[in-house]
Amino acid sequence: AAQINSQPVDLILVDPNTPPEYAETFGRKTKVKVVTAPSSVADLPGATSYSSVFDNVIKVLKSSAPPR
Repeated sequence: AAQINSQPVDLILVDPNTPPEYAETFGRKTKVKVVTAPSSVADLPGATSYSSVFDNVIKVLKSSAPPR
């Protein structure tokens, strides 16, 4: 937590397979918003390619990050 808190971190990105207690602990100890985004084609409904997974990650990041 100290390392994260010493950096300008806007959010922490985890995938759906990350144990919920890890994400909760990250958020609680760092006060940084934790966001979940699928990291594989199988985890993203309607995805047909790995590039669609990246498109989704970008969409999640854009909608979750604070304005600059």
